[in-house]
Amino acid sequence: SEPSISIIVGIHIVVAFTFILYLLEKHLAGDVSFGVILKRLFTQPLLLAVLAGVGLSLSKFIVHPVLLETINMLAKSASPVVLIALGAFFAQSLSKPKHPFQIAVLSSVKLLAFPLVSFLIAYGWFNMQAVAIPLLESAMPVAITSFALAERYKLDKQTIGYAIIVSTIISFVTIAVFTGFVI
Repeated sequence: SEPSISIIVGIHIVVAFTFILYLLEKHLAGDVSFGVILKRLFTQPLLLAVLAGVGLSLSKFIVHPVLLETINMLAKSASPVVLIALGAFFAQSLSKPKHPFQIAVLSSVKLLAFPLVSFLIAYGWFNMQAVAIPLLESAMPVAITSFALAERYKLDKQTIGYAIIVSTIISFVTIAVFTGFVI
C-alpha cells in the first residue's frame, strides 16, 4: 500500500543520509572517537532538518498556515540558491573535469546501481505499480545537496558539480527506461 511505501522511502532517506554524513564526518575528523563523530553528526543541520521533518510528519502536529507558507517559500528557494552557487563555481573555473572516471562512476552508481538495489528490495514486497515509487526516486540524478556537502566538508566540488550535470543529462534516458519498465 502507498503508506507503507512512503514509510520505507522515508526510512531509506534517513538511513542513507545519516550513513553518508557519518562517512563525511569520519573523513573530516580523521582518527577521533565514535562518540565525537556521533555528536558532530547529530548537530549537523541537514540531518536535524530531515529528522525534524520525519518527526513532524509522524506526529499529528498541525502547522499554522502562515508558518507553513513561510516554510514552503524557504523550501522552494533552497534548490535555486544551491544551483546559483553551483553556477558561480563553474563560472569561476571553466575547465575540463580533472577526474572524468570518478564522474562516470558517481553518475553510474546513482543512475543504475541505486535503482537496481531499490528494485530488488521493493520487488519482493510490493506489486509492480508500487515498486515504481522507490525505483524512480532512487533513479533521480545526483542531488545538489551533494554540492552543498562538498562545500561544507571541503571535498572535490568540481567532480561533484560535473556529476550533477552528467547524471542530470543521462537521467533523461535512464528515468524514461525505468518508467517504461514499471508501467
